[in-house]
Amino acid sequence: MTEDKYQFIKNAILTSFKRLIFVAVVYLCISNFSYPVTELGSQIFSGVTTACILGLLFALIHTYMYSQATLFPVTVWGITTVIIIGFIAGKFLDPAIENPIAALVVIISIFAFWIVYRLSLQGSQQTSSSMVVASGTAVFRKQEPLARKPTEQDRNTIAAHEAGHAMIYAALGNLPDDFHVRIKKETDSTNSLGYVSGLRDEHTLNYKIETEWFMLVLLAGKMGEINANKNESLGAINDMRQWLDLATQYLSNQYKGIFYTSPSNDIELTSNKEEIQKLKREQNIMLEKFFTLNVDVHKELTTELLEKGLLRREQLLPFLLKVKFPENFPLLPHLVRGNK
Repeated sequence: MTEDKYQFIKNAILTSFKRLIFVAVVYLCISNFSYPVTELGSQIFSGVTTACILGLLFALIHTYMYSQATLFPVTVWGITTVIIIGFIAGKFLDPAIENPIAALVVIISIFAFWIVYRLSLQGSQQTSSSMVVASGTAVFRKQEPLARKPTEQDRNTIAAHEAGHAMIYAALGNLPDDFHVRIKKETDSTNSLGYVSGLRDEHTLNYKIETEWFMLVLLAGKMGEINANKNESLGAINDMRQWLDLATQYLSNQYKGIFYTSPSNDIELTSNKEEIQKLKREQNIMLEKFFTLNVDVHKELTTELLEKGLLRREQLLPFLLKVKFPENFPLLPHLVRGNK
């Protein structure tokens, strides 16, 4: 079974399972729906129901005005949410009124869970100190929420972008066993059309040589597009955001000259801007030399990625072993993190 067929079957099974759970939850809520019998419970239930309906109505109006393509899923999820909240309110308002202390404990516990959950997710989005390639933003049209299949030009650009990222990993002493590169067949909720799996970060701190290398990784996607197509997409937003964050940390350690960590006037701001632009120029020149030395490798890897869609470590190594490096390129023979 090919990787694509496996992914298709896996996604179909997961989607069917999720829909089954969804239908089961809605059915159980409707079939066991009840209303509070106490006067206070009935008043609260009436208020909650009114608030839910108004919330759904405003959500539908907003969606209709700004994103009509998502009107159906918003309607389905909105009605489902109203049903679930109504079910919970109908079942538990009377017991909560009879035992307010226990109800308060439950509410506080749920709130604490929600806070921890949300903060944990927020932490997972902080990538500035992580050695993970969030490179899959190539050619993603954020304003189009429905799944879209990339055109042939899109796929060529995405493959060149991800191949550019992946080739910089040849500077490592080894690759993690689960290292892989993938381009996707359609857009999804990750705002991504492709990615390099990257490395698991084992350090709390960023280090100079690794940061110099990783900044090149982040810039290499866009450079890969230019090298292959003499053109570039607007899909490297996340790469550039990460690069700017790392560049600011790097320059703040005064590796390249004076950089003001807390600029207080226009002169200092202008000086910082010039230092950032200078660093970016230097790294782009390094990458231009790198891709000039490896133009054939990049072309071969891009073609292979277009054909297969997913390349694992064993499939990538033959390409990476052919990579050559220009003088002063940051090499990391010691970096073998993530291997078993």
